[in-house]
Amino acid sequence: MQAWRCGVLSLVGSLLLTTTAGAQARPPSLSKAEREALRTAVLATRTLAAVPEAVPTDVSADLFRASDGSHYVALSLPAPAELPPTAPVVLYVKLVPRAVPDASGVVPTVSTEPRSAVLEWLEGERSDPLPMRARRVVTVPTGEFPVGGPSSMSGRDGGIGQSTAALRLMDRQLEQQRERAEVLERERRAALEGKAAPAATLLPFEDFDLQARLVSRPGQGRKLERAITAAPGEYDVVLGWSSAGTGGRVGVVGAVRHHLSLPAAPRDTLRLGSVVLADGISVISEPYRSEQQSAHPYVLGTTDITPAADRRFTNDERLAVAFQIINPAGDTAGKPDVRVGFRLYRRTGAGETLVGTPSPLTYAADTLPVDFNVGLGHPLLAALALPLSTLPRGDYRLAIAVTDLLARTSATGEATFQIVPTRAALLAAIPGLQPPLRRGRAVSDEALAASLEPLHPLGTTPILRQILSAIAQRRFAEAIRDTPMDASERPLAELLRTVAYYGLGDTPASLAARLHQAESLGAPTGAVRYWQGWIDALQARDADAAAAWHDASRHGWPPALAAPLESDALLRLGRISEAATVAARALDAGVRRESLAQAVALAALEDHREDQALAIVSPFLASSPDAETLWLAIRAVAVPVLKTDSSLPPDRLTTLSALVERYRALQGRHMDRADEWVAFLTASSSAP
Repeated sequence: MQAWRCGVLSLVGSLLLTTTAGAQARPPSLSKAEREALRTAVLATRTLAAVPEAVPTDVSADLFRASDGSHYVALSLPAPAELPPTAPVVLYVKLVPRAVPDASGVVPTVSTEPRSAVLEWLEGERSDPLPMRARRVVTVPTGEFPVGGPSSMSGRDGGIGQSTAALRLMDRQLEQQRERAEVLERERRAALEGKAAPAATLLPFEDFDLQARLVSRPGQGRKLERAITAAPGEYDVVLGWSSAGTGGRVGVVGAVRHHLSLPAAPRDTLRLGSVVLADGISVISEPYRSEQQSAHPYVLGTTDITPAADRRFTNDERLAVAFQIINPAGDTAGKPDVRVGFRLYRRTGAGETLVGTPSPLTYAADTLPVDFNVGLGHPLLAALALPLSTLPRGDYRLAIAVTDLLARTSATGEATFQIVPTRAALLAAIPGLQPPLRRGRAVSDEALAASLEPLHPLGTTPILRQILSAIAQRRFAEAIRDTPMDASERPLAELLRTVAYYGLGDTPASLAARLHQAESLGAPTGAVRYWQGWIDALQARDADAAAAWHDASRHGWPPALAAPLESDALLRLGRISEAATVAARALDAGVRRESLAQAVALAALEDHREDQALAIVSPFLASSPDAETLWLAIRAVAVPVLKTDSSLPPDRLTTLSALVERYRALQGRHMDRADEWVAFLTASSSAP
């Protein structure tokens, strides 16, 4: 279990923030081209809204709470590929209320669709395109970081003194009061003159930007980002856009729709806003003006959150999470007393395992700025940074528990993410072949018969034939009986008895002594060196074993017996090129062993000749290959693509998936790596 301490952050502050780019002092003056582009974007949203089963879009909506109780929603979606990367586009955003089913599940019919004030303004039916914009001027106080806060995380010096924050707070509060007073006066006069439309007949939110820019962040694709505010309810948020074409005509036009559910926002219930996964959190020197804020939804006051492109991170990245603590209780001075705890779990098919407890956060009078006051609507933003370098790759859940010690209430939240490999990590230290040494292989029926065959011509006496027969039938105890024999019979008899003692499980040291005696008596050199190789291998002396098996071949021992063993020993030593040479020589001599083909294929893989390696093992894939052959084939298919930024062609992906499933059935040793390769190559973004 781990405890992270260096990455714990806290965000608190006292800046006021307005939320709409449309909060202009007066209606904008549009050129003919701008008016047509905006009209086109508005009409695109009306067309899309009329389609009941519109395809859902990849829209991210993160919720925060404004001090007036409304929701502040940061919207983000991938920019359509057809939009120009640098030229501004006309962007239009609206909220359309959704009918909520009643207790019986029946969705009521809406008799009148909400009207668009922007469209009416474009058609000359009203003088103000955003008559409800003043109601969207809400306070979202954020921004100041204590020492060691997010500015230390980003490496940027963004700290601003508390006295400066207090002055800004006063200025913004006065500004807000003036704006609200002006709004109330305009609404009063409009009501007296009979010019005010019933609020219920208008869309609850509209906004537009004639110079919207796509957001481009390092490592992420281009995005459209926008901020909206709304009361609790069920909505469709609809975004429409258009870009300039040739000859003053409108170019690209499009729209997306996303269901947005905004929960009730009681002021006396502790809760958390969206837990935003972030690539980083930093500080800007000045908050954006009200007319700029909508285009920068993840900048709250002076807190600049860089949302992560997705929920996939690598071990060389650091995960940051940011979230708002809503409705904390305050003491007489407006200071809360809140504790935030974290627990990190790894998720597997068998369940969850606790892997760490990041250091907790504390929000109280001794950790907050002196001017912080929940009674004035100052929200609490919290953040945590987690180093990921020591965590194994896989799926994770960060559990968050917030306890309000004053109100004696609690709330929970969570964030899920994945730690995925990079191409470099997947290509690092690719497992090769480590052929296991199995003692019983030497006395298996096949190997025993093959190793006795060269000795049968030498067993010309009844005693020697009797010992050979006993060993061939695995009657090892009978073969070691002390039987009188001539001196000429002793060399072969001692060798055969060494084999019998091997079959009975005698120790390598004892076997070595017996084999040495047989050698001194003049036992056949090829056979002696063959069994010496087994004895050396049992003592983990693979270099001596390889040399012994090589000598056995030189002295006429069958290549089908010695060559595979020598090649395996060299592979265990990491001497791949030598192993491949031995294996290739045996293959050329007509020895057909799968392990020999594996050694040659491995050398080809190490030399980046993947196609050749696949061709070498392909004859064995057609029947019943062992797991190592499948592993080499998987390497041959996957590694060339992992080395590049290209994607795996569909036919090769099918081949790879089939090989991995066959490998899984054999419980291959490197199944985790094979699964990672397949997951990486089939992911929508294979280069995190």
